[in-house]
Amino acid sequence: MFKQIYDRYFGEHVSNEMRVFNSIHVILIIGLLFSTALVYFWIPGRVPLYTSVGIAILGMLTFVEANRVNNIKIPVLIMSAVFNCMFLAMMYIQYDRLVCLIPIYFIIGLLYTVLLLDDKWGLIITSVHTLFYLALIIYGSKKQPYPLSMHDERAMDFSGVFVAIVVSGIVGGIVVRYKIRVQERERERADQLHAKIMEDYLSKDIFLINMSHEIRTPMNAIVGTVNLLLDQNVNDRVRDSVYNILNSCNALLSITNELMDISRADSEHIPVNNVRYDLAELLLEITNMISVRLMDTGVDLYVEIADKVPRYLFGDPSKLRQLFINLLNNAVKYTPRGKIILRVSAENGEDDQIVLRVEVEDTGIGIREENIPKLFSVYERVQEGEKEQRNVEGTGLGLPICQEILTKLGGQIHVKSEYHVGSTFSFDIPQRSEKDVYLLDSPSFDQINVLMYEKNEQAQNALLNVMDSLHVSCSYPVDGKDFEEQILSRRYTHLFISYDRYMEHIRFLDTMIKSEKLVLITEISQSIMLNKYGSIITRPAHALNVKAALANESNNYVHEIIRKGGFSCPDATILIVDDNLTNLTVASGLLKKYDATILTALSGRECLTLLENNHVDMVFMDYMMPEMNGIDTLIRIREMDDPAMKTIPVVALTANVVNGAKEMFLSSGFDDYIAKPIEVDRMERALKAFLPRNLIMIKTGII
Repeated sequence: MFKQIYDRYFGEHVSNEMRVFNSIHVILIIGLLFSTALVYFWIPGRVPLYTSVGIAILGMLTFVEANRVNNIKIPVLIMSAVFNCMFLAMMYIQYDRLVCLIPIYFIIGLLYTVLLLDDKWGLIITSVHTLFYLALIIYGSKKQPYPLSMHDERAMDFSGVFVAIVVSGIVGGIVVRYKIRVQERERERADQLHAKIMEDYLSKDIFLINMSHEIRTPMNAIVGTVNLLLDQNVNDRVRDSVYNILNSCNALLSITNELMDISRADSEHIPVNNVRYDLAELLLEITNMISVRLMDTGVDLYVEIADKVPRYLFGDPSKLRQLFINLLNNAVKYTPRGKIILRVSAENGEDDQIVLRVEVEDTGIGIREENIPKLFSVYERVQEGEKEQRNVEGTGLGLPICQEILTKLGGQIHVKSEYHVGSTFSFDIPQRSEKDVYLLDSPSFDQINVLMYEKNEQAQNALLNVMDSLHVSCSYPVDGKDFEEQILSRRYTHLFISYDRYMEHIRFLDTMIKSEKLVLITEISQSIMLNKYGSIITRPAHALNVKAALANESNNYVHEIIRKGGFSCPDATILIVDDNLTNLTVASGLLKKYDATILTALSGRECLTLLENNHVDMVFMDYMMPEMNGIDTLIRIREMDDPAMKTIPVVALTANVVNGAKEMFLSSGFDDYIAKPIEVDRMERALKAFLPRNLIMIKTGII
């Protein structure tokens, strides 16, 4: 029983403040009960006895109440006021200048106030207490003492003061010592916690660096190989597929960067960019990537874009991409059949401010209402049933990351769900926009009439909504016979037809299609020669790709990031150092378009040997290598006898992209820093910045 009481009021779960309060109150109550016994034997009359008992009972009541509400402020103020101002005054007035036990009450009251109240209230109550005590002394000095004999008065004064001093010293010493001990224990615990946090932080930092390197090293090979492939003469269909690979790789790298940011203990250091970006480009990249994930699932993806959504915004596109990807990935994981709808709209704010609203609706397994608050707990996945969860992969970080990002960017996330029916996740995020340039801006389509023949009614209705958003006149047949009859009427400028429907009427269409432009709607997995038709759009058929088809535009949202090389450096010798042979091959292939002489080294030692025996104009060097890492190798380069090695440009090629990595490399003596996977733009800028100007040639001469 005693152990249960101790754990209830002094256990580890009790806060430091409450433990100090409980300890002082226990000491105070014991002291009051002891004082009650002294009053009973030393001071005549029942009033002091009843008063002492009453104060002890009040101490017990405030003790219980403070623990019930887990707040000590009001109980301490009540106890201080009653004890110091009422009890003290009554005792002094009743027995006049016979101070007796008054010092013990004053000292205990003073200790009680100072130890338990914060600076503001402690100062106020202590000041009132002291002034009140001085006023009582002044008042008592003008009154006649209680009519006792001289012997009794001296005996009572002497014995009372002696007992008061002894008891006050013992009680005060115990209280102060306990408070000091509690503070020492808390300081020791804080030191241990701080040491553990620092150990965990350093371990996490090392883990992040290693994780970055392990992920980015193979990604560098993939992206580099894709870049080299795009330099070859491939048809547009292959090029589109390769761009999808490249976009998916970039999205994966963006996810990796966001995970590393969110994983840091201090989320205030998550960097936030504010740059101009193209929302159309971002949406096309995301829808293509999600379409690849939905191949062979039987789930349809639809994209609805509202009117007057600005195309060019100012914000952090990488974090916005992360929000899109996380919500859409969740929908894909938990939607075994049916459809997923992505809706994008905007509300105008003041001046050039808007609120971008994004909704992701699915027909998935849904979430029980009581489980919705658990969605944003880190690493906790809501289990809605073993059968539904069996094939679901992932860490459960998606929604917590979304919430972290939106909190950082001033946005909000919302959830609506019905179990076994589906869910809708949405977020609002403030952005600055360019005026009068919208996603659905397009030339006038007044002269365009579209005949649409989709694979099913649901896809047909979705495409009709797209045509309505573009203000395009559109008709659709009720069946195959009606379709052929409407074609024969020659009233349409464009025919949008699904691949399935096209194959049903292929002979008829090959014969009858003359002036109409045929737009074939295919799945992203279907491989069809582009030049056989007017154009091809892959699902999801949304306003952006439909508008491009109507306006005879190609996929101009894809940046030609590879076709650079407006200069060459045939007289330059460049050394690439990396312990990974594939990375050496990729980097060499990227640099060959500049006609430079390329040397490669698989280690720091081999790098030093090559520099001793060859004239080199510039070095690209990996950081994480065995024996000697990049920084150690750079130090050895600068210590070489050749004076040219003191100034030779050395650029770090590294998969370490944690916060502060760039500063670390630059402070270590590197001239620049390029993160893997290597972006051709960054490598080209480094060549222009650090190669001698007489080595950089353009078609018309030297720059």
